[in-house]
Amino acid sequence: MKRQHLFCELLSDEYPNSPNPNDRVPCSEPEANLVSSLLDDGQHAPILDLDVPHRYVASSTPGHGHLYIDVAMPWWKYRLLLQILASCGILEEKHVRASLERGATHVRKEGVKKKTIVDDVDVTLPGIPWPSWAKRFNGDPRA
Repeated sequence: MKRQHLFCELLSDEYPNSPNPNDRVPCSEPEANLVSSLLDDGQHAPILDLDVPHRYVASSTPGHGHLYIDVAMPWWKYRLLLQILASCGILEEKHVRASLERGATHVRKEGVKKKTIVDDVDVTLPGIPWPSWAKRFNGDPRA
């Protein structure tokens, strides 16, 4: 996603270490030293200034990954964070629901790839849904 809104930060004597939020003016790409979350259609694409230890690990699915944020929090706050990120479309709702049911998020270890299921083997009977208990054991071939 190309960020369209670029700004130049104008430092002032009044705010020497932290610029005044109003001291930012739109400018061309070569001059810009700031990028905005604002998109041309008025929506926002998140840009997070993380001030805590973290690391990003690409997953085996191209364009996807896992963000490890080293901040401890109680389960109620983590649940809220997961739900908000899912409601914004940042996390898959299916993954969040499963995480809420199991009481934690789980991702594959770095370097571990998803196991594939043979496409031509049908392990279900037509019209009979996969049992809900099987999903907890990662046994649903449609998951």
